[in-house]
Amino acid sequence: MGRELGNRPHLRAELAVLDPRGPAPMLERPQERPLDRTERMTSAPAATRWARKGDRTTEAVRAQLAGMGAERYDIGVYDRANDAMLLRREWTPAQVEASVGWFKGMNANGRDIYIRPTGSSGLYLIDDVAAVTVERMRAEGYTPAAVVETSPGNLQAWVRVSDTPLSNEEGMAVARDLAARYGGDLSSANWRHMGRLAGFTNRKEGHTQPDGRHPYARLHDAGGARAPEAPAILAQAREQATQGRRRAAGERDDAEPSRDQATRWEAFPRPLTGAGPVSPLGREYAHRAQRLLERYPNADLKDLHRLDWMVTRDLARAHPEVDKEALMQAIREGSPRIDERKRSHVYDYAERTTRYVLMDPDVERARGETARSANRERDRWF
Repeated sequence: MGRELGNRPHLRAELAVLDPRGPAPMLERPQERPLDRTERMTSAPAATRWARKGDRTTEAVRAQLAGMGAERYDIGVYDRANDAMLLRREWTPAQVEASVGWFKGMNANGRDIYIRPTGSSGLYLIDDVAAVTVERMRAEGYTPAAVVETSPGNLQAWVRVSDTPLSNEEGMAVARDLAARYGGDLSSANWRHMGRLAGFTNRKEGHTQPDGRHPYARLHDAGGARAPEAPAILAQAREQATQGRRRAAGERDDAEPSRDQATRWEAFPRPLTGAGPVSPLGREYAHRAQRLLERYPNADLKDLHRLDWMVTRDLARAHPEVDKEALMQAIREGSPRIDERKRSHVYDYAERTTRYVLMDPDVERARGETARSANRERDRWF
């Protein structure tokens, strides 16, 4: 390789721009193949000159990267004619931006340009939604971090639910929940799915315009913030992942509690059948839960996980003086159908739900302010 490029230093520089980790592209398939004529031509030095300062495509790419906010990205260059994906893994934002010229050349020769965060990063795609759906997402607290129009009327929304990586199981649960809730493409609902990179044309034949041109993927929004209601869907995803691990281990939610679980239950007694919750916090929990159930009468078991998280979070913010055990007791007393849903795992479920609620930034802020107020009051008298 050194002898072949010795008299052509511009190719050395160009290969470094395309991928500092190495010049040999790999297919996301078992077989390998060399660059074809089109790829060799578009990886020439002229391609890099297309991505000049002030270039609108570069600006769109830069804005989308900022909105998605990942440290590393996987880039896909899809050859539709040969059904082959040229994949570049773990690129930094700087590497992606430096390769805009190469992407332009690939796109001009019929390739589609895709992107995803590397790994299950806390950012998930809802594919094929309408603008009115994105507005509903904003109204319900699931504001996308970035929105890309892939063809007229069809949008892709990237939703950030966590600033730290999730497990693959949790990521899958989040992606499927978001897609089901907002009518996204369920076949695309997984943490590995790629979305389009803004600034490049959509080469699908079904989207070809009457004049033979292809629509551009256009960036609509790239605010980049975590969705306000993200903790609710995240808590539910963690619960689903926990249930999945239990099923894989052969456990059942309706199994008899173990001796250890039964002992822990004794600290959190359930009111007698027909009686209401025994604590004021339990009664408030049941009242808040009932109001939500009246608002959503068709709630299923999956929705009840979210309901528990929402009610516990609201109680923790409204009563920052109560401790974790009091919140667990309120779940035990007021959660709808909890014995039916969590017969052998009520204590674990209440502990896990409360622990995640107390990690929520809004709850931490409310409880921290109460502690500071108490300290100021104490300092006044002592």
